Amino acid sequence: MNLEVTTLARMGHWTALLPLLRKTPDWVNQVSEPKGYAPLHQAAWHGAELPIVGELLRLGADPALKTKNKQQSPQEIAREKHPDREDLHFLLTPQRSLAQLMRKILHDNDHLFPEYNDRRVVFDAMVSCFQSNVFHLDDDVNLEMRFAAVFQAVTTLPLENDEDFRLYVREELPFSTDLSFWRVNILHLLEHYRAMSSIIPLEAGWTVVADLFDPLPQCWGYRGDPYLWLEMRQAMCHVSLPDKPTLLRMLESCFKALTGFDVYGDEDPFIIRFKRGGMSSGGIALEAWRDKLIPLLLDRASWLHQSWARR
Repeated sequence: MNLEVTTLARMGHWTALLPLLRKTPDWVNQVSEPKGYAPLHQAAWHGAELPIVGELLRLGADPALKTKNKQQSPQEIAREKHPDREDLHFLLTPQRSLAQLMRKILHDNDHLFPEYNDRRVVFDAMVSCFQSNVFHLDDDVNLEMRFAAVFQAVTTLPLENDEDFRLYVREELPFSTDLSFWRVNILHLLEHYRAMSSIIPLEAGWTVVADLFDPLPQCWGYRGDPYLWLEMRQAMCHVSLPDKPTLLRMLESCFKALTGFDVYGDEDPFIIRFKRGGMSSGGIALEAWRDKLIPLLLDRASWLHQSWARR
């Protein structure tokens, strides 16, 4: 244990601690004795500024790491000590989705996709498929089975097939790729990235607008709002995170494209496909989107941009 690291973290002396960790990032998850607080736990306890939290995450701080005394993650400490710091709660989410890990693979291994070719078409379709999942992926789920199922959903062919295949967007636009590429390269990388998913923070190079939609908001307006939220999340799964004014225009346009209504209109729309039962079923609360939901997405984008700033 490096006492200097744990002491500086406990005191909240970030201007001294961060240069030390930049030189030796292996120390970023050093824990104190006997309570077991790493620097990220201390940052959560102190309610540190977002650039500090962001740099700790980029250096490899593990938001899934639990303290020894109370078995608390950094996010749980932040919720206890700073219940109103939604920015901290958002940044300290302790895991990445499979769609995010796939995009991380693409960002880190662009040599596998030197151009937008047949492989990239299939890859992007798989990312979209993973993004459509709205359920928590438990650690005991067989990743190879899950990957093979998504691959077959996209290509119609089993992953264990030994033959190359052809896909047709239209008859005049065929695509082909080799199956060994997906088994040997992509699945292997996904298994590797999943094993270290808790220390992969959202990064500027591969974050998309869809990442702002998780976790779900605490409250809605009408019963149709959660379904529209999920549709917008899916629609934005390949859209890079822009600046705030551009993001606002994107969200307004996406809302109108999916509902046919302007979010600044006067009458709450009713969307028949969202009618799933209940008193306000199918209803979209414009006031909730204007005053709470869209501002929440803009706030989350701002929190990410702040976390990426260097001190």
